[in-house]
Order: sequence, then structure tokens, then C-alpha cells
Amino acid sequence: MKVETKEEPITCDLLSRQRTVIMGLAILSVIFFHYTDDCMTYKMYNEGFIKWYWTYVKSSGVDIFLFLSGLSLYYAMKKNSDIVRFYKRRLVRILIPYFLVAVPTWVILDMVLKGEGIKDVVLHLSFLTFFTRGTKLYWYIGMILVCYLIFPAIYAWMQKCSRIVLQWGACILICLLITFVAYELKVLNQDFYKHVEIAVFRLPPFLLGCIYGKASYEKRHGYWLWGVAAVLSASVIAQVLERKSTFFDRYIIAIVNMAMIACLAVLLDKLKKDNWFVRFTSWFGI
Repeated sequence: MKVETKEEPITCDLLSRQRTVIMGLAILSVIFFHYTDDCMTYKMYNEGFIKWYWTYVKSSGVDIFLFLSGLSLYYAMKKNSDIVRFYKRRLVRILIPYFLVAVPTWVILDMVLKGEGIKDVVLHLSFLTFFTRGTKLYWYIGMILVCYLIFPAIYAWMQKCSRIVLQWGACILICLLITFVAYELKVLNQDFYKHVEIAVFRLPPFLLGCIYGKASYEKRHGYWLWGVAAVLSASVIAQVLERKSTFFDRYIIAIVNMAMIACLAVLLDKLKKDNWFVRFTSWFGI
């Protein structure tokens, strides 16, 4: 007699279960974006799939990565809420590789090639030139350091404000505030805005990832909302991009690609762990 097994409903922790694979996809996506960006900048192979990818995907892999980072940090803090251990573990993990790579890079670029002094090396290493000159090399390291520094405060607030509806509401309000500040900054000081906008618009995905981490950890229902987000955002992305608004461009591209990845996670969950695609993408996401 065949026993029928009832299929378990898909819950919000699916993204956490597929985090390594999706992280790998996000990294590969960013790598390919830089290739398409070069193609468009130097006007080589700037049609077809290259142009489509550069227009509709862009660097949204960074948004996905930051969203999943926020989700993962919630799990990490739930596992061990010792703030000193939290900071020590993450700062050591990111700063040691950063200095091993960045120090020789800036010494060669500043002192050897440009003939500048050690002061410029220090300014670059400390990310100060990101704000003063708009230096983008290694900007993501500075961004993720800020995310690590503010997360314990976000987590502490989430524990005090236990109602998830209020958490999502507050998060959306903060995202709107960030957008308003960015708009005012663009009006008042356009040069400074151009320096920092690449990082400012990456805070909302991280904050949303932190809030989603709670829903994921508690295995809440409602994963189907990713499908709704994918359909709605994909249906308006062309019209939004035609208006060429930096604010809406970044948000709509991030939403549509994150939602599509979340839908893809449903299919990834059906694949075996030794599947070649899973093993290949997981290697990049470790």
C-alpha cells in the first residue's frame, strides 16, 4: 500500500536554506555586470543580451548580497548574542583580508605609480577618499563594515519591538527617510551625492534583510508574496527605467531581481546538493 506524504508548505526560511547558492549567484552576477559595464562604456558588444543585462540587472547582485547578509546576521545573533564576540569575529574576518589586499594596492597606486606620500595611502585605506573624492575601489568593504557596526542596535530594537508588522512598518519608514535624505543631498550637493549614492541606496536592502531574518528564523508563512513582488515589479520595470530616475531605478531593479531569485530558490530547493549547478554556485557563495 502506497502511503501518500503531505508536502510541507514553503516558508520564509527557504532563502536561508539556499543562502550559499544564492550568494554565489549574486557574486557571479556582480562579476558579469562589471563585464557588461565595460562593454557599454567602451562601446563593444553593447547590444543584445549585454545591453539587456546592463539595463535590467545591473549591480543588483550587491543588493541581494546585502539582503542575505542582513538575514544571516539575524541568525548569527540569535545563535550567540554576545556583541563583543559578534564584532570580533566579523571585523577579524573582513579586515585581515582587506588590509592584505588593499595595503599593497594603494602603495603601488599612490606611492609607486603616482609618487604620492603615505598620507594618501592612509586616506584611501580609511575610506575617507570615498567621501572626498568618490573613490569606489573597495567601497563595498566600507559598506559592509557599516552594516556590521549598526546591526546589533537593529537587533536589540527588534527584540524590544516584537510585533513584526511594526518592524516592517518602521523599516519602510526608514527606507523612505533614506530616500528623502538622498534626494535632498542630490539637490544641495550633487558632487558629494555622486560620491556616496552607490552606498546610500544599499542600506535599504540590508535593513529589509534584517527584518526578513526574523520571519525566516521563525519559519513564517507568506513566501508566496515574493511571487507577487516579482510579477508587479517586472511589469513596471520598463516604464520606470524609461523615466531615468536614479531613486526608482535602484529600488525597482533591486526588487525585481531579488524577487526573481526568491522564486528561483523554490526550484533550487528541489535540486540535489550534489547537482553540478548547486556545487558550482555554492563554491562562489561560501
